[in-house]
Amino acid sequence: MEIMVRSLVLGTSDRDRLASLLASAPASRRWAVEHRNAPLLCALGILDAPDVDYAHAAQRRFADPSKARGRALALIEELDRDDRVERYELWRNTRRRRWAAVRRR
Repeated sequence: MEIMVRSLVLGTSDRDRLASLLASAPASRRWAVEHRNAPLLCALGILDAPDVDYAHAAQRRFADPSKARGRALALIEELDRDDRVERYELWRNTRRRRWAAVRRR
């Protein structure tokens, strides 16, 4: 039954997207996201629950699939936005360094 509830919340592609965004986040950011969203991530099966009681509490908290789906999609959006901002800052800093090197010549 647990697998059925999980599949109702997120499709495979959304679940994989959330897992990959979480895995690609820097360690400190990943820890913060996992800490803040641990019950949701445990209910979705992305994180392992520390014990059985925690797993049951997480399942009870996210028993409504529509609310769990909304939270999961909001988390995907947040992580995706953070990833885009990080890539943009990297591109911008690289471009600034190149421009500064050209100007010094």
